Amino acid sequence: MIPKRSRILAALFLGGMLSTHIAICWLVRGQVAEARPDFLIYYTEARIFHSSEPANLYDEATEATIQRQVAAPNWTPRQVKPYMHPPFEILLFAPLGSFSFVGAYAVWGAINLLLLLVCVLLFRKTFPLFREFNPALWLIGLLSFFPIFLTMLEGQDTLFVLLAYICSFRALRRNAELSAGAWLGLGLVRPHLVLPFVFILALRRKWTFLGGFALSMAGAAALSILVVGWRGALAYPRYIWSLEHSRSALVIPAQYIPNLRGLVEYFGRSLLSPALLVVLTVLASLLLAIWAASKWASVPGGDGPLSDVPFCIALVAASLMSYHEFIYDFSILMLPIVVTLNAAEGLARDIMFKVWCLLPILLFFLSPLYVLLWYHWGLLNLMALFELGFAYGLSRELTEREDFLATASP
Repeated sequence: MIPKRSRILAALFLGGMLSTHIAICWLVRGQVAEARPDFLIYYTEARIFHSSEPANLYDEATEATIQRQVAAPNWTPRQVKPYMHPPFEILLFAPLGSFSFVGAYAVWGAINLLLLLVCVLLFRKTFPLFREFNPALWLIGLLSFFPIFLTMLEGQDTLFVLLAYICSFRALRRNAELSAGAWLGLGLVRPHLVLPFVFILALRRKWTFLGGFALSMAGAAALSILVVGWRGALAYPRYIWSLEHSRSALVIPAQYIPNLRGLVEYFGRSLLSPALLVVLTVLASLLLAIWAASKWASVPGGDGPLSDVPFCIALVAASLMSYHEFIYDFSILMLPIVVTLNAAEGLARDIMFKVWCLLPILLFFLSPLYVLLWYHWGLLNLMALFELGFAYGLSRELTEREDFLATASP
């Protein structure tokens, strides 16, 4: 049972963050009509697919033509926003190609809101903490989380990955490894956010889990071939690689990438060559993966409800290991946040738990911090430090506190 004082403070804090988001919506209210949100990327491909030209999904000239047609007369993209996601994902957006941009944006916003509601309902089924309040209140609380708000505002697809992680998490708690892997495969709309997690479980030799994931991957590959053909599907990895190296103006600068890569490239760029920065990033990611995998070994049995915490450690590690990441990708952190808050009541008096677990959560929810690091200081990559602290905090409670495991599991 959450104390009344804590409820009031949480309500005031989340209300303040939500008010900030409403103010941001007001400030940018005209940008949807000008097709400025990232949703333009998906809408462009939907228009291409709707015109029966799926072979041109990754054609820059076709993308440029449509984006300049859609954008308002007083605003033209400085550069084409390319579609970098797997071919099969366009099937989600294809029906929206017959709408106007504003209409399609509104429909996708409603779909994202529905996905968020499903996440809330799954959280309520899994954690006692979520059963104490009306689902509508939790939905408002999740919208107070800046990464989720930004996902909604930009018309992004990250909530599919969050939902995939939640379903995988629930399946793994039931020791249904095959289902857990298959559910996580739904997150392949953003491969960089799930493949590091799969690699960590590969280190733990979770072969059944990997088999389920392979089934989903095979399905995604088959759909991709259906959309763009064999040649298009096989050319996709090469296209992403060439885009990364030939369109440097489109590459997000290191100081705006909140993960290990962002930290390594930003602080090491004046000391090391680009090749050495890549090597250092890979080594750091490998060490983090090995560390996260070792935490799974510390849990008796390795699966079931006691796997909650190592699952979350692996998820945070996967976020840090991802090659591409932006703030809306932090939406997947909602799962480890909920797991931690669900356990907080029994550990509220532990000062180290507050410092290493609750403080990072508070910072993750502090919307003005994102704005300052993003727009004013240009150091968004520093958010990765809070992720590292959070992962350490979860690890600390896992290895030093048996009551954390008991409390984390209903």
